[in-house]
Amino acid sequence: MVPKKEYDNACDQWLGKPAIVTKVIVGGLKRQDSVYNGFCEVSPQKSEIVLVQMGSSFFVA
Repeated sequence: MVPKKEYDNACDQWLGKPAIVTKVIVGGLKRQDSVYNGFCEVSPQKSEIVLVQMGSSFFVA
């Protein structure tokens, strides 16, 4: 998840390379908006567990 202004750059850098990143999603104005945007893109058929990393620290919720 990236800020809207960094979306194009992130897609160019991350997509199409062998790794974990399969999609880039624009975040929201608040953390809760960003988490919501992320959950809207999760496939229930492919994801049993979803981790949310707090950008300001190394903790995962």
